[in-house]
Amino acid sequence: MATIIAVAPEMPYNLAQARSEFEVHNQSGQESEIPMITSEPPLTLDGARVLYYCSLGMSVQPTGQHTIHREDGSVYIPANVAICRYPGNRTIYRFYCDDTWNVVTDIDYSSIEEAIAAIEHEYVGVQKCIRKASPHVAQEYWYVMICDFPHLNWARLRIYADGTAETFDRDGRTIRWADEAAARQELTMDEYAALDSLDELDEVALQRPVTTLVPPHGRTDDKLLPQMYQRFHEE
Repeated sequence: MATIIAVAPEMPYNLAQARSEFEVHNQSGQESEIPMITSEPPLTLDGARVLYYCSLGMSVQPTGQHTIHREDGSVYIPANVAICRYPGNRTIYRFYCDDTWNVVTDIDYSSIEEAIAAIEHEYVGVQKCIRKASPHVAQEYWYVMICDFPHLNWARLRIYADGTAETFDRDGRTIRWADEAAARQELTMDEYAALDSLDELDEVALQRPVTTLVPPHGRTDDKLLPQMYQRFHEE
């Protein structure tokens, strides 16, 4: 079984250095293995549903904070990483995998964002490169921050077919949630209200009918971002 050994080098690795380390002989006299990078993972890994994944190729940079030593003493760097969840379990797991998506090591986290932050600490660039395993959007909702009325501070909530959720806000942040309930709870705590829940009482603070509110629209988040905060100009 492989074990994880965290190391703290004097300076961060650069990508070329990290890759070249696989070409030198390790303590056992065997050459370290350079992982081949593959594309999409299977739907499940060790029985857990894959939620997000990322190849640890040239688009990310190892920091040197994560090293795997095999039983034979060889040093190994994973080819892929996946964030998974077992059926009926809220715990989130991080699986480091080889080039054919066999699980090498795993560790559990309390949230998807916590898992991604931990991976980013070990492989810079994962935060930007990580992809949704099942990108089909089942439902989409728009929220507005009620404490900003009459200005419109929008947030988008997406519910995916695998049960996970993502929120997108005026700062361009996409936050990933294990389920719809967790996302809605956080939006409520941040004083957002669903657009379809606003009523006549909200119109007083809005200074216009709720029916006139139109959420941001665009094919990409980059197109949406300039529209996520709309200042009210009284006519």
